This record gives sequence, structure tokens and C-alpha cells, in this order.
Amino acid sequence: MKASIKERELREVVGKTVSCNMSPTLRAKLIKINRKDCIMQVEPTFYTRTSDLTRDVGKTFRMPIDHTWNAYFF
Repeated sequence: MKASIKERELREVVGKTVSCNMSPTLRAKLIKINRKDCIMQVEPTFYTRTSDLTRDVGKTFRMPIDHTWNAYFF
């Protein structure tokens, strides 16, 4: 089965960090793309007052492919 346009576009940004509302630090990196969702990794935050969130850095979570595409390209 052919990959969707969104899947192909997301392959170009694997490994890049983006602002992400679903991440506890509001930053995440795209690790892997599946057919319906993506695996994201929590990245360090820009904000120093929320340094207690560093314990979540490196954890992974799933995010729908449409939401991931929106974060990078919209």
C-alpha cells in the first residue's frame, strides 16, 4: 500500500524538534512514523521556571499522524 502524502512529508522531518502541546515540556522530536500515528520523544523545555519537567525528557508518546503533520507544516 502506498504511503499517504502526510507520511511522505513527515519522513523529511524525522529527528527534528517541534513545539507540541501533547508533550509535558511543550517540545517533542519525531522518532517514528506509523500508518495512523507517530512516535514522539519529549525534549527539554525552553522555560527555566518549569525545570521540574526535566524528568520527562526522553520519554516517548504516540500522537495521531494528522496532529503531528499540523505541528510541523501548518
